Amino acid sequence: EYYSPRSNYILHLFEDDRGILWVSTTYGLVRFDPGTERSTRYYHVPGDSTSLSHNNIRCVIQEKSGNFWIGTRNGLNYYDTTTQKIRQYFHQKDDPNSLSDNWIRTIFEDRSGNIWLGTNDGGLCLYDRETNGFTRFTNKLNETSSLSNNRVYSILEDVDGNIWIGTYNGVNKINKYTYSFNHIKQTSLEKKGPSSNFIWDFFEDNAGQLWIATSGGVNIYNKETGEFSYIMHQEGQNMSLNSAEVRTMVYTPDLNCAWFGLYGTGLDRYDLASQEIRHFVPTPDKNSLSDVYISDMLRTDDGYLWIATSRGLNRFDPESNSFNVYTHSESD
Repeated sequence: EYYSPRSNYILHLFEDDRGILWVSTTYGLVRFDPGTERSTRYYHVPGDSTSLSHNNIRCVIQEKSGNFWIGTRNGLNYYDTTTQKIRQYFHQKDDPNSLSDNWIRTIFEDRSGNIWLGTNDGGLCLYDRETNGFTRFTNKLNETSSLSNNRVYSILEDVDGNIWIGTYNGVNKINKYTYSFNHIKQTSLEKKGPSSNFIWDFFEDNAGQLWIATSGGVNIYNKETGEFSYIMHQEGQNMSLNSAEVRTMVYTPDLNCAWFGLYGTGLDRYDLASQEIRHFVPTPDKNSLSDVYISDMLRTDDGYLWIATSRGLNRFDPESNSFNVYTHSESD
């Protein structure tokens, strides 16, 4: 069994159709069963093309077929649950239908079963099941309808079937008929745009508003009017965000709350009715958050919030406001 402190640096969480959590770390992929609290770890084996393509795992999804897509810092992996085999995909310099970039930051399956990939420096890729290749969408100089930036962090499909892309330079909405991109960016002229062009995450609330996690706080976009409202960090104000760097969000309409994972200052809970914010940070109490750097969060059907940090996996109970922490140690 390998061990590295990097195993506790968690980047992404995914819950599969059996309630298993797939935990992406900077050193291997972990299959974690919350029921038994047992885990299995998967690693890259040098020279073995049926193993994971790299140990730095960035994202995992399970597609409708039940098979898995696993994005790493070096290559894309398709895991067939029937054959239990992995197929690897890489950027090939001379093949325009290969991946545009080997560093996969996000993977998304839309309602039509299309697989979209956001890369670190190669824009957006759309997988073609018939050819087993990829269509690339990249930023093109002086083409205002091309993708606004080649670094793609997040992808969301809204209730109307629109696909939204979060990049290092603004929000993009795809026209699925022409594959052109409409940009929503912070500009000096457009004071009412996003508060930052670094877009990390999205969710859509029950009113159809788009919530956008940015490096300048949370932006709420009214798709009907085009207007923005903001939840910001204000220095010295306890009832503001604990910092502006919001990396991940979870919406819990049953609690009428939104949860914000901050990069460097912990977890914030935002009450949609009162607009009050509560901060959760590490304390000496063993039932507190394990670290202030949060990369991803998800909520499971049992109501728990699972939080990926740079020091382990946290399970948060919104009823008791207590945390359980799971880490990988050398004795495991």
